[in-house]
Parts: sequence; structure tokens; C-alpha cells
Amino acid sequence: MPSSVGETSTFLTGDDRIDNRNVKLLLETMADLISDHDPAGLVRKIVDRAIKAVHAERCILLLRDGESNLQVAVALDDQGRDLGAKFRYSKSLAQKALKQSECLIRSIGEGDGPSDLSASIVDLKLRAVMCVRLSFKDEITGVIYVDSRATARTFTNKDSRFFEALARAISIVLENARLLRAALERERLQRAIELAREVLANLLPKDPMGVQGFDLAGLSIPAETAAGDYYDFVPCPDGKVGLVVGDVTGHGIGPAMVMTGARSALRILFEDRALDEAQILARLNNRMVEDLGDGRFMSLLVGRLDIAKRVVTWANAGQNPPLLLRADGRVESLAGAGLALGIESGFAYELRSPITLKSGDLLLWLTDGLVEARNPAGEEYGEARVVALLKQHRALPSRQLLAKLREAIVEHAGREQQDDDVTLLLVRAL
Repeated sequence: MPSSVGETSTFLTGDDRIDNRNVKLLLETMADLISDHDPAGLVRKIVDRAIKAVHAERCILLLRDGESNLQVAVALDDQGRDLGAKFRYSKSLAQKALKQSECLIRSIGEGDGPSDLSASIVDLKLRAVMCVRLSFKDEITGVIYVDSRATARTFTNKDSRFFEALARAISIVLENARLLRAALERERLQRAIELAREVLANLLPKDPMGVQGFDLAGLSIPAETAAGDYYDFVPCPDGKVGLVVGDVTGHGIGPAMVMTGARSALRILFEDRALDEAQILARLNNRMVEDLGDGRFMSLLVGRLDIAKRVVTWANAGQNPPLLLRADGRVESLAGAGLALGIESGFAYELRSPITLKSGDLLLWLTDGLVEARNPAGEEYGEARVVALLKQHRALPSRQLLAKLREAIVEHAGREQQDDDVTLLLVRAL
């Protein structure tokens, strides 16, 4: 037991019979309370034990809320019954107990007059009241309060010393319960995050196989358990392949859920042959303005690969410009982007110049997490390094080339965990 054990010696009276009874009761109380992991059952058991320990008629456990106000956690009588919603107690005495470490006692004896007592005690016709604050280390957590109207009952200094020891024991139990609840909550949250990660990972598409004349691959590296970036390959009704790279502001579960909704909407929009890529962005933008609210937005590249014509038609909503590495070594950064989604309703997006791909060309769509990845000195990875790596390993299949980019980011950052999500989509013309 913590250092408060030494302090419990103050409740010893020198009477072996009383001291044995008090020590036994205190140890039994600690053992009983520590074994109860149910929060509701624990606070009721604390109150019930306190009533029995000092032979009170009522007991009230008051705990501090987030604003440091005292709130009733549970209130019982000596029969274990709830006191109900309208019971009264000496709030002034409970507040006073918060300000001192010693137990407070108020009694009406033969020589006492009403002027010696708080008005609430007299008004409630209480014969005896005792309360003491609960604290753990330097944090005051609440007050435990007992009272009685019995004419034969008064609380003595011996009672108060034992009650102080009991309060210290209760404080330890409550702190243990709080730590246990926090640990269980962290475990529950971690399970939820892992489940979300698994679900979101399963939403990422497999690399399309058998796309004649092309080698397609995608990669998403979350900064946390779940990513707000994503990519997609969408089979279209006309035989084209929809290409998507998106980035929701922030990273983690919130942006990942926004991404999931956008993914579902996009897949529906791609089924409409009458919509070009700019119109798809406009439709999705209007929906996201309604759903996202202030402070969150999504950048998005959408396109369609016409396999027969070897042409990519596309539109950009605030996303990083694609990189086009031609077979002859020329590099084209395809500039021009509209407003990110979710900011302004009714925004008109533009179709960009179609990209015709010839054998040996590489088309890379990327989120800013790649070029903005920083090393310990604060230096960004940058577009130049991306281009250099593409040129060096351009003969590799798309999947292996993306793996090289991933290795390069980790090496540059000097750690496995990056600051932002990284998402890549590579089209390699065969």
C-alpha cells in the first residue's frame, strides 16, 4: 500500500478490541472494494461500507466533475436504499471538507445550541454529521459524507480518525478504478481503431490485372492507423478504368471516414457515362460542402484511362499535379488545379488536356505527403528526388517501383512513421 498506510496509525486508539476491529474492517473493505471492477457497483459498495463502519443512517459519496464541482455519485440509507432525487444534506459542510484534510464533525449534544451549528444541519434535524475529503497524492477527488438523526448517535474523535483512514483507503480504490477504466477504454479504442484500419485497408483496390498495354499499381501509407488519403481503380461501364487519388485534410479515423464516404459516392458517379471528370468533381463537391462543414476539405484527382486509345482524361480539385515521365526522359508536371472539394458549392471544374501515353511512359499521381516528407533537418523530399528515382528504376514493374519510393521516403525521414499520409497511383505504359 502507498505511503498513506503509515498515516492510518492515527486511527489506533490503544484499545486492542477497538483497534483490532478497525484494522480488520479497513483491510476487509480494501480487499472487497479492490475486487470490484464494476464502477456502479463499486461506488455503492463504498457507501454501504462507510455506513456500516461508523454506524451512520445515511452516506453520500460526492465526486468532483470536470469543472471541479461536487456531484452526488451515490446516496444510500442504512438499509441500502437510494435516497431518491430530492434528499437533502449539508452542502456547506461538504464544501468546507474540501478545503481541509481533517475530518469534520458536527453534533447536537445536550449543551449545544443552534448557533454552534450550520443552519442546514439544524434545519434538517440532524443529530450528527461527519465528512472528509477524498484525495490521491495532490489531487482532491471528492467528499464522503455520513449523517444520522438518531438521538443516541454522535460521532467522536475516534470515529473521525477511523473515517479519515477509511477515506484514504477509498481514495486509493477510486484511483485504481479510474486507472483500470482508462486502460480498458484505451484497449477498447485500440480495438476499434484496428478494426477501422482493417476495414479501410480492405477498401483499397487490388492492382488491376490484365489491362492490355498497361501496368497499374497503387500504394497508400497511413501516417496513423487509418489514412485520410486513398486511391482507387474503378471499372467503368464503357470498359475504361477510373483513376482516383484523394487526400482529406488531417489524418486518422475522422478523415478516413470522410474518405470512405467519398469513395462510395465516386464509384456511383463513375457509372454515369454522361458525366465527364469535371462534372464528377462538381457533383461530389456540392455533396461534400453539405456534409463536411467548416474547416475540412478534400483534394482529389479523378480520371479515366481509355485502354484502346491509350489516353487519360482527367480533372483536378486541389491535388498535387501529376508527374509524367516520358520514355525519352522528358518530365512533364501537369499543372492546373481547381478548388479542393467541400469549400465552395457550385464551383465549376475544368477538364485538363488529355494525356496520351506511349510505350515506356510513366504517369504518377501522388498526394503531398510524398514530396513534403521531411528529414530530421526539416528538408523536404521534393519533386526532384521523386523524378530522379523514377528515372533510375523506370524499368521495374509498377508495384516494385512504388516499393522503391516507399523505401526512399523512410530512408529520407530517418524513421518508419511519417508526418502525413502518402498515396501513390502509377500508370506504366507497356
